[in-house]
Amino acid sequence: MVGRHTGPFAGMVRELRDFNSAAVWEVDDAQALATALGQLLADVTRLAEAQRAARQAVEAARHGTLERVWTSLDERVLTKALSVSYSGREPHA
Repeated sequence: MVGRHTGPFAGMVRELRDFNSAAVWEVDDAQALATALGQLLADVTRLAEAQRAARQAVEAARHGTLERVWTSLDERVLTKALSVSYSGREPHA
């Protein structure tokens, strides 16, 4: 559950919501948070579904993050390092 102002986590929240909208519950204020938590804890099936959705979304986001980091490393570091090792010259900055 998140509030409307997610600040630096907005991208992550959007990614989780895009994967599965049930993974993220947005609440407006403390009263809405208390109500939503009460409803969630009172319904075991709904709680299990929310947990499953959140777990799947986090796993998908984690996998996507790993791919983005690897691609960035490949483009910015590995490709340049390999060009030095094969050509014997310094890569261009």
